[in-house]
Amino acid sequence: MLNTQSKVALMWLLLPICISIHTVLETVEHVFFSEKMESFGTEIPTEAHFIYIVALLLPLILAFLSIFIDHKGFRWFSLIYAGLLTLLNVVHLAEIVMTNIGNITQVILLLFVVVVSVLLIVELNKWRKLEIA
Repeated sequence: MLNTQSKVALMWLLLPICISIHTVLETVEHVFFSEKMESFGTEIPTEAHFIYIVALLLPLILAFLSIFIDHKGFRWFSLIYAGLLTLLNVVHLAEIVMTNIGNITQVILLLFVVVVSVLLIVELNKWRKLEIA
């Protein structure tokens, strides 16, 4: 059985993996199944960089740091960030449900992301309450 710290690192890792799959599915759907192909030009939009950093890079960094850092401040930061990320994931799931409920693959994937996010908060809260060795 995994300890709390290992569970936290694994869940931080699962989130960017799932969001990467979500991005790939979105891209494939637009390339192969969309009647109208929209182009953003040759530059990646600033908003995309922001989402990549918030939803992909920071969770990867937190997964790595969770293995090595056991500081109370880090635990609090992780818990707060997980809460904010969970809100973002819930809003995005609601958006997909309201605009594209027929895309069952995306709905299931984003529902899984929300479940992982909530479980991450639960485990982070347990980890926060543990005594630091």
